[in-house]
Amino acid sequence: MSVPSLLTLSQECSRSNTILVVGHSNQYGLQLANGDCGFQEWWVIAKWLESFRPKTLVFVACLAARFDGAKALFEGIKSLHTVYGSPLKLYPQQVAPLIVLAVALMNRWKIPEDLKMSVQVATFLNSRGVLYRWTRREVLVKQNFDGRWWNRFADSLRSIFDGEPL
Repeated sequence: MSVPSLLTLSQECSRSNTILVVGHSNQYGLQLANGDCGFQEWWVIAKWLESFRPKTLVFVACLAARFDGAKALFEGIKSLHTVYGSPLKLYPQQVAPLIVLAVALMNRWKIPEDLKMSVQVATFLNSRGVLYRWTRREVLVKQNFDGRWWNRFADSLRSIFDGEPL
């Protein structure tokens, strides 16, 4: 989808509570799946999505749930409450839970906390991957909290299980 297409869509849809974003990303930014817009920094992605006034973003993209990216999204999208995604390389086994999550959120289904934890555990056992859920409060409001420690935690898991250096 191109930027003009996003602008047209945002004018047609006054609000989208949950948006599923598919693309290629790293800690610096994102390229939407079709690649028409090239690679953009997270603050640019926030500007693109701001007009939809989303409450929740679900990312199917590698490294999309790193702290700095989540922070840029929360700073740029005032309506945003929650960001879901992987802080590491995203494996095919992790995609299905993210899509199910997005569909549940789009339908405003209440997701029990124990189910969220079960999905986390199953994802980890199945793919050695982790899925993060960031909230506005965690990222922007909490005192003395540095989310980069969660990045380091995810990197440590990758190092332990994949044998990749930190």
